[in-house]
Amino acid sequence: MRTASEFEEAYERVRRDVDRLALFITRDTDLAKDLLQHALVTAYRHRKKINSDSALKAYLRTALIRMYTRHRVVGDRMNNSLNVADLAFESAPSPEDLTELQLVLDAVDDLDVTLRVPFILAYVEGYSVAEISELLGVGLSAVKMRLARGREQVRQALGEAPPMESRKHHG
Repeated sequence: MRTASEFEEAYERVRRDVDRLALFITRDTDLAKDLLQHALVTAYRHRKKINSDSALKAYLRTALIRMYTRHRVVGDRMNNSLNVADLAFESAPSPEDLTELQLVLDAVDDLDVTLRVPFILAYVEGYSVAEISELLGVGLSAVKMRLARGREQVRQALGEAPPMESRKHHG
């Protein structure tokens, strides 16, 4: 992507996914926009090294995660919750589906950021454990542990029993 117009066209093709990730991670529309704007500036500066839509998407995701992590380390805690009304749907979901989705979002929203970010990357964005490990700069075992803890906390929040293999180990 050598030109500004090529960059803009590529961004428009990946925009929806990147916007969604920013909102899921930050839980704050304004902060998501701010971080995404900073990520875009950084990506634009390096546009000559970004040679495809998938590379741009990966670059922006990595930049968003790193910027949000830095933001959290500084100590500015986010208290806003994700709401189904903030999400875009390709088709109108039923009221029952919206209720279930909001319950899941609330459970994910309650996760600590160290569990929420890998959870979203794995189960919303479809990243592998190895990719999450690389993005977050932590080991594979740390990612697996965070995903397991995140799944367990979401299950508990939703009032679900642990899977059969987990029950075998606990009793």
